Amino acid sequence: MPRQRIFCRNWIASGLLLLPVTFGGAIAGTTAVAGSPRPVTPQEPHGELVDVIVGELGDADVESDAGLHRADGKESGIAAAFSAPSQKSVEDGDPAVDQVLFQVDQTTPLVPAPQTFESPIRLTPQAREFADTILASRDTSLLSSRRRRYSRSRSDVVFGSEAKFRVSTDAGNLLGKSITAPGVQAKSRSPIITDTKVHGSTVGQLIASGSYWFPARQDLDTVLNKIDSRILEDVIIIKGPFAARYGPGFDFIDFQVMQSPRYENGFESHGSSTAEYKSNGEQWYGRQSVWGGNQDYGFRIGYGKRSGSDYHDGNGDEYLSSYQSQDVDVAFGCDLTPYRHLEISYIWLELNDVEVPTQLLDIDHLRTHGIDANYVVEDSGIFDVLTFNTWYNETSLNGNANSQAKREAIPFLGTNIGMIRSNARNMSTGYSLSGDWVSDDSVTTVGSDLRYLTQEVNQFSELPLLSPPFINGNDASAEVNGPVPEAYWANPGLFMERIRRVTDRLTVSVGGRVDVVETNAKTVVDQVGGLTGPLILNGPNGEFPFVYNPNGDPVNVIDPGTGNVLTFPGVQAELDDLLLGDFDRSFGLGSLYVDADYQLNSEWTTGIGFGYGMRAPTMTELYSFQHISTIFPQQTFSILFGNPNLEPERRYQINASLATDKGWYRARVSGFAAWIENYITYDALSPDFYAFQTVNTDLATLVGFDYEGEMDLTKRTNGFVTASYTQGRDRTRTSNPAPSGFDPPGSELRSLLAGTESEALPNMLPLQARVGLRLNNGCDQHSPWGLEVSALFVAGQDLVANSLGEVRTPGYSIFDLRGYWRPTDAVTVHAGVENFGDNQYRSHLDPAGRELTFLPGAPPSTAASFGSVNQPGANFYLATEFRY
Repeated sequence: MPRQRIFCRNWIASGLLLLPVTFGGAIAGTTAVAGSPRPVTPQEPHGELVDVIVGELGDADVESDAGLHRADGKESGIAAAFSAPSQKSVEDGDPAVDQVLFQVDQTTPLVPAPQTFESPIRLTPQAREFADTILASRDTSLLSSRRRRYSRSRSDVVFGSEAKFRVSTDAGNLLGKSITAPGVQAKSRSPIITDTKVHGSTVGQLIASGSYWFPARQDLDTVLNKIDSRILEDVIIIKGPFAARYGPGFDFIDFQVMQSPRYENGFESHGSSTAEYKSNGEQWYGRQSVWGGNQDYGFRIGYGKRSGSDYHDGNGDEYLSSYQSQDVDVAFGCDLTPYRHLEISYIWLELNDVEVPTQLLDIDHLRTHGIDANYVVEDSGIFDVLTFNTWYNETSLNGNANSQAKREAIPFLGTNIGMIRSNARNMSTGYSLSGDWVSDDSVTTVGSDLRYLTQEVNQFSELPLLSPPFINGNDASAEVNGPVPEAYWANPGLFMERIRRVTDRLTVSVGGRVDVVETNAKTVVDQVGGLTGPLILNGPNGEFPFVYNPNGDPVNVIDPGTGNVLTFPGVQAELDDLLLGDFDRSFGLGSLYVDADYQLNSEWTTGIGFGYGMRAPTMTELYSFQHISTIFPQQTFSILFGNPNLEPERRYQINASLATDKGWYRARVSGFAAWIENYITYDALSPDFYAFQTVNTDLATLVGFDYEGEMDLTKRTNGFVTASYTQGRDRTRTSNPAPSGFDPPGSELRSLLAGTESEALPNMLPLQARVGLRLNNGCDQHSPWGLEVSALFVAGQDLVANSLGEVRTPGYSIFDLRGYWRPTDAVTVHAGVENFGDNQYRSHLDPAGRELTFLPGAPPSTAASFGSVNQPGANFYLATEFRY
């Protein structure tokens, strides 16, 4: 059997897994950036190779529409799985191989071709435009199969190669700039740290290369800032509980790093060098990559380095945002036999001296290690394909708010506030084992998985608001710890997914999973002492607030009003006593979805889906104690108390979509509505919005829509529009209040307020739309140059959570100009300007400025404690890439 054996039944089950119906009646042709590449031909030494799975497209000419051709010059094969019975493979050999995919040479430029809205996760114009990765690669378990498991109406795909054109930093920054994923919005904490929201929700299972990643400190690092966008193969966003294999959650971001290549004609090696400069903040980026291999193994090694200084907004005001970052990515893969394949990936990231203008703390040092391994067995006996994935990743960080510049930027810190510092670490490990059965019209997958997480955050401070200067016992330290105590979170689960093409027009997908989550945390942590805050009204001896030590020794406290030293009897209490709940929790979870796509005619397709999912509270939500953090991005400073009595959230969601492809005009609109029982939100415990506790509200709702459309204006130009909106409401705002010392005697009120049963959920982004125009030289897939001009319009946000101190924000607009030029096959130049109008603007999730008047003993000058933070003004950039 020739080299095609490396694809074998893995690509039948994994590459055709959950293929939804296309607009033409079968599985649409979809170019994938990744695949197991064939060697580059001498005539086209710099072409990249991609996998293509093609089905019937009615009267459409797949290859001419995609602008693709065979690398070896032969007639391309046609995927027979899920295709019409009369469809035949044009190549002889193993049908299990030939019917699945063929290889093409990919020299796609950075200007998009016309878009076709196939029902699967299709190749968008930007995907075609940006599908020139450093080198196509092969993933033995995910990759192209991942893009076809879920309906296009409930999912989006962003290719990592778009990062070059968008000059993005981390993976979240790429999602925020990409125009292929409406409904996904990104919040920039710093130029290299981006938080991502999917339809108003930041909660979900986030997967990189098969792994489960989560932040060490929920308000500093993020899941996506661990991954440099330049090493991404692709990112798949599933908007809603319409997936079973990722774990218990509501929205899923599955991102895959580039993996090892293969070469059919013996050993080859290649490399690329990238240099990039951005004017705003004097940001530099460089990356060196090498890769190679032969027909049986491949490798990839890359090193990236970033640095930057303070940026300025449209008014010329500077913000602390300097950083140093470096990362290493390594991939190695080998085919142990024609039916057994191993792929190993490793990521190392180090951040130093990162100033975070939107947060209270800066990052002194952060280090991440992550390793992922995939082992695939084809024709295993029981399954057509058996896939085993395992991973281990860990992150540690140290941060503080003690620099002179930070204290000048935040006046609150420059008064009588002592030192503030933090350290945090987390770990994630686990496995996923799945088996696929494939028939002519269906694919069934069953599997089991396990996620085991640990987390610990120590937050040391000398705030008079929280801590006495002198504590006898418990380390006798002036610093008091407000921790997320050392905790673990274990989650074994079982899952099943099945897709069946019922008719030539109708495809139905179903799936579900069951899970158990066990979690616990330490109840005694060193240096935890001081006030209980407003969490408990009276101590055992009637004093308020009382002071405690785990060992019960007496405690000396300086009265912030008089300066006198007061001695309180020590209260022997542990964290679970103070948070009024058992730390040892167990949750039974389940999820279920059904999803259908129906082709109305040759131009119109509709889809509908229903999903139910559950998610357990995070360790931060359960166990935080007087933890200084940025809970609400607008407020910069707050103190969080967790709630070990939280119940798991339950989400019911309905999605519907309608799409059309008229040749010259292509569009898709989708809407959703979700009802969430036991939604986890916050209760303000103090009148000045500095202390909060996590609580369940009985019912919350989310409604919204996404739109994307594209029109061919001329052969050289086309225009595009995307829009997205999500509205969230707490329908039972007065339910489940937390005890607060500020509540009227004998009553407990959510956020100290009576009435107001319904209120907007916090941290919801407003309506936004992007409009743009693209221009190339009319050569479609091989244009040597291209331009794109776009405008982002963001509406003001008037729907805010008043009871939590959220404030309204005005709308804004920004304009970008981007272009590229490819003078030779080996050299590409990118240039442009972001926000070329130099507009001054602030997003809804940026610090809005606030006053803190309830500070015991603090001088009146702290009333205006925190200033607002604007986003960068005009930013010119220039980047070059040389490949060899």
